[in-house]
Amino acid sequence: MLKNEERDREAIPRLGREWVEAVHHGDVDRLLDLVADDVIFMPHNAPSIVGRTAVEQSYRAVFAGFEVDQTLAPEEIQVGGDWAFVRGTDAIEMKPLAGGDPIVGRGRGISILRRGQDGSWKFARGITNTESPGTNSG
Repeated sequence: MLKNEERDREAIPRLGREWVEAVHHGDVDRLLDLVADDVIFMPHNAPSIVGRTAVEQSYRAVFAGFEVDQTLAPEEIQVGGDWAFVRGTDAIEMKPLAGGDPIVGRGRGISILRRGQDGSWKFARGITNTESPGTNSG
């Protein structure tokens, strides 16, 4: 395997871990650092979230009402030049800050990543499918 490929195969899962950590801490600014300017997320049973401003609004709204824990489990990573995709599963638990039962869900998804001019990977596109009722993870 080429050195660059090895670096990519380490950097891409690290991006996912950084995402999960930012979600756990409700850190919208950090999430925005991890997405491309023209990002599009396509959650299950919800309208597409198009652009960084929409991602910011969406996550600020979620974090205003919930403590969120998410896990990601990559099952496949493919890299082709400055683009890559990750296929895997996720799980999410959203605990209402006002109390009550948490919303729990599991899903499958694909993230398309793009390498920036600085060499870092960013989430450019994402689509999720919920396997259990109760959430739209993504």
